[in-house]
Amino acid sequence: MREIAAVRFIRAIDLYIDDQRAEGRINSPHTDEREYRYRSPVLGRHADDVNNRDPAYENRDDVKRTLNHWTHPNTRSKHRSLLVSFYEWNGRGGSTTEQPGAADEAT
Repeated sequence: MREIAAVRFIRAIDLYIDDQRAEGRINSPHTDEREYRYRSPVLGRHADDVNNRDPAYENRDDVKRTLNHWTHPNTRSKHRSLLVSFYEWNGRGGSTTEQPGAADEAT
C-alpha cells in the first residue's frame, strides 16, 4: 500500500473543489469555488479551527467546534452537510478512515 503524504487543510479544500468540478458537482456558472470558500465560510472557518492541520487528523470534536460558530439550526445543518461531503470525499481519497463530518450535530 502506498503512503499518502500529509496535506494541509487549505490544500485539501483546493483538491476537493477541483474534484467536485471534475465530477460535475460544481457546474453552474453561478456556482464556483467562492461558494465553498467565501459565501459559505464553513470550510475556511474549519481550516482556521484546526490550524490548517492535515484532515486525516481531524475528529468529530473538531467538526462540532466549527459548527458551534453558528446558532441557527438551518445554518448549522447546511454547514454540516458541506463538512460531511468534504470528509466523505477525503475518506474516498484514502487519507483518513474516520468521517468526522458524519458526527451528530453538537447541541
